[in-house]
Amino acid sequence: MRVCLQYHQPDPFNSFRDLLFRSRLGPDAPGYLDVSPRTLRRWRTQDSAPLWARRLLILKQSDLGGLWPAWAGFRFAGNELWTPEDNHFTPGEIRAVHWLAQKRPVKRPASIPHLNLIG
Repeated sequence: MRVCLQYHQPDPFNSFRDLLFRSRLGPDAPGYLDVSPRTLRRWRTQDSAPLWARRLLILKQSDLGGLWPAWAGFRFAGNELWTPEDNHFTPGEIRAVHWLAQKRPVKRPASIPHLNLIG
């Protein structure tokens, strides 16, 4: 079975040079993209950067909409995921969503008596 994931294409009107400028990487750009300065210079002058490099720069700008349209407006800031409504979540809170969504009471086995510790 072959699975094909179709990703949202970055806006074609954003040139690689524009994305590079807005990422504010400056001289650290070759290291961030893991390419040589010569390759980066060629991509910038010919506007021929591969799609993965463009997506990485879009993520650097914190816009997750560059990966999938449904995530537009979501962004990372520090160690938190921010929603378009300015709610923020830590990785631990995101992991806990599954457990918080389960509104089932914990069943106590009949063999364990209920202890009233409050008094």
